[in-house]
Amino acid sequence: MPENFEHFYELPQEIQQEITQYLPNSSLLNLALASKGKFPFFKQLLGAREFLRYVARGQYAKVIEMLEKNSHLLTQKGQVIDCSERTFSNISGFQYALWAMDKYMWDKMIDNLLVNNKFKDQALVLHTQYKEVKEFGVTYTFRGIVITESHFDFQQTIIKELQTQADYMKLSYDGDIKEKERDNHWKKNVGDMLYLLPMHAVYEYCSEKPFKGNVQFTQQPSSFSTRVFTGVVVNGEDQTEEWFTLLKNPNRTHAISKAGRKGAYAKERGVADATDDLAAMNTLFITRTGDFQQLEQKLCLEYSNSIDCKCP
Repeated sequence: MPENFEHFYELPQEIQQEITQYLPNSSLLNLALASKGKFPFFKQLLGAREFLRYVARGQYAKVIEMLEKNSHLLTQKGQVIDCSERTFSNISGFQYALWAMDKYMWDKMIDNLLVNNKFKDQALVLHTQYKEVKEFGVTYTFRGIVITESHFDFQQTIIKELQTQADYMKLSYDGDIKEKERDNHWKKNVGDMLYLLPMHAVYEYCSEKPFKGNVQFTQQPSSFSTRVFTGVVVNGEDQTEEWFTLLKNPNRTHAISKAGRKGAYAKERGVADATDDLAAMNTLFITRTGDFQQLEQKLCLEYSNSIDCKCP
């Protein structure tokens, strides 16, 4: 057994379980390999992390495939690092979907339980975990900073910076703002916030549905793309780059815009399209906030006798 784990099994079982929640995958695997008698326990933990990884990456089909085999993965807590480099050390797949405001993910999760007649078995746990997120939030670490929030903060991230960009654009028409300041805000501030978006919001940006006019977020995009058009054409084909790869680059010269286009496009300058993207992100946030509130009613109504709550 590795030296760091020499006295691990001398600890009470509840403390063992608590410690393993915070171990990185490499340490957890080493501990599992060195403790063959406990391998089923570690296999379960690693399975939960695999499930969480699929949830955080918006891989809906993989999530349902795993739930079909083991419905309890939905509420089992573990550790996950999402595509924006946030580390969640003690969260379930269901709770991550709630935090991300991914309505399509939690709908698919719950519908799968209902179809397989397994919802009632987990109704109380689901309601309890929903309440945990709503009342106490979830905690994660991002680049050394510990953050607790009940959902991804659209308002203080992408909405705030797009609003500033839209304000810059209005002022720049009057010659009051230098182009360099405006464009630096676009590439740095807006770009940084786009990197933080949960996967379902990235899918909306990269979808064929434009952010123009009265945009509604009531239907899931028909494809789950994270590709961004770069403006480069090779052999007659538009080249693309992966969303998080493009935005992670500290020396990037672009942020990403959608506005009236089909798909997402890397743009060097703070274009006027920011107003359309701002309106879309505001609508997405308002819509998903309502969806989150309606979910509590659904959890109560489906098997109200199984959970300790009063349906609104």
